[in-house]
Amino acid sequence: IRLYQGPANAGNMRAQVNLATILLESGKDPSPGVGSNVGWLRRASDQGSALAKFFLAICLLEGRGAAKNEVEGFRYCKEAADAGFPRAQGLLGELYLSGTGTARNPEQAARWYREAAAWGDTVAMFRLAGMYYEGVGVNKDVSEAYYWAVLAEATEPVEETRGMRAGIGQQLNEQQRKAAERRAQDWKPKTMPL
Repeated sequence: IRLYQGPANAGNMRAQVNLATILLESGKDPSPGVGSNVGWLRRASDQGSALAKFFLAICLLEGRGAAKNEVEGFRYCKEAADAGFPRAQGLLGELYLSGTGTARNPEQAARWYREAAAWGDTVAMFRLAGMYYEGVGVNKDVSEAYYWAVLAEATEPVEETRGMRAGIGQQLNEQQRKAAERRAQDWKPKTMPL
């Protein structure tokens, strides 16, 4: 902790984020205010750190180190997502789908899930499969649902993703399944530039 305190106090954004995450993970948050995990996250966020905005959103949404404030948590999550932070994009999809901190908006949820899925976010792929299957926030499209289920299973082959792929796949003929599988084979996740 001491290693980061000097640079954090001097305004080093990375040190502020690192110090905040150490305090969050250790449970050693000295006090509310500027020297707390949330205080460091706010300072780094004010300097434009998307990572700090994401962690601050989580703290506010869960009431960790600060009073629970879903509206403010949503705002910080949106700022991080708008800045291109993939984990924030997936969380923003969840917030729009559930109506946490904002009005429920399945169309916006689908938009942000697509953004997160483009980076390889399995949960976003899984949610998109369900949304296309049910027609929530998007036009119902069982072939598109199967495509997202195939991608979700490919990135994380667990019982839930396998089950979703199998269940949706039963709704399609062999030609439709093969077309979606070929499309999924050609998919590549976005990568961060060096």
